[in-house]
Amino acid sequence: MSALEDYEAREERAEREAAAEMRACAAHKVAMAVQAEVPASVADYAPAAAERDEALLKKVLHQTRRVPAGMAFLPTELTRAGLIRSPANSNDRPELVKQELAMGRGIQSLVYTGPELGPKEETAWLAVLMLARTQMLGTRIYFKIAELLKICGLNDSADNFVAMRMRLSRLSQAHFSIDYTRKVAGKSRKFHVETHLLGFEIEQETGDTVVWLDPSGVQLYSNLSYQPWDVRLGLATGISQQLLTYVSGHAQDKQQTIKVEELQALFGYNGPTSRFVRACKSALKELEVGGIIVEGTSKVATARDPDTRQPIQRFVWRRTAKKQSNIECGLDLGVEFDAGVVEAETETAAVDDESWGDI
Repeated sequence: MSALEDYEAREERAEREAAAEMRACAAHKVAMAVQAEVPASVADYAPAAAERDEALLKKVLHQTRRVPAGMAFLPTELTRAGLIRSPANSNDRPELVKQELAMGRGIQSLVYTGPELGPKEETAWLAVLMLARTQMLGTRIYFKIAELLKICGLNDSADNFVAMRMRLSRLSQAHFSIDYTRKVAGKSRKFHVETHLLGFEIEQETGDTVVWLDPSGVQLYSNLSYQPWDVRLGLATGISQQLLTYVSGHAQDKQQTIKVEELQALFGYNGPTSRFVRACKSALKELEVGGIIVEGTSKVATARDPDTRQPIQRFVWRRTAKKQSNIECGLDLGVEFDAGVVEAETETAAVDDESWGDI
């Protein structure tokens, strides 16, 4: 190599090194600028928050794995949230709504976006929860539609196949934000959760149905209520199924009461109140037969409003304190399984209306 060639090679190498140094300097300046925009508290908080979320996901999984196969479960707060609705005419259900829904005690705000959901969608959702109970929230669950139909007590006809896919599609579009209060370690804490009920798709190669539960709702799933699946499938009407879900979120062996108009709003029933009362009276009797409510305790009572002194109708009932043995549950839990509200280091107060007296 001549001296000129050697010189030119050194010059090219020097230019490349200088360019690389300039790029490194520019990248360092960008990194410093980004770091300056992010408060140190955020950088410190993110790993700790992720660690807490992971711990809560594992706690929820530990709890759901212990649920017997014959029990359906759902977050306790959602037993008294107006997500599931029974309009007087089922053909009136809109395909897309965004509205603040009726809510029960302990819930401060509930805003829902998506297609209106009915008891049949709720049954499909509960069946998916049962299928996913041994997997962590967010895990993709693969199954055949025929399997889900069987769990829901339906045959695998073409009509049922199409209807179940439609229900899963509607559930996947359901999004809500909820503000609620829950007791943790004896103290009331406020929570805000925004989540979807589930994700849904069809695997093109195998035709498998794929669903997953939104892990952003993990805080809700840390407090569950339970209902016997065979009882739910044996109920005659959607109102009866809604009432089963509502009752399951209440304390056992304690008289409960709610105004007729409040329950009607919660269930989204827009028909005549007299027809709603008749439907609920029949539903309460069904729950007595199913062992959910103490026999002879359900009724429609009339009371006076303490302020206006006007007569107000109320539903009254008492949940059973029945416990199932390990053998009846079909799972060795090591302890008796209480078919009611079971909590993971949290508690939700029993739902009680204000004191009242008969006329």
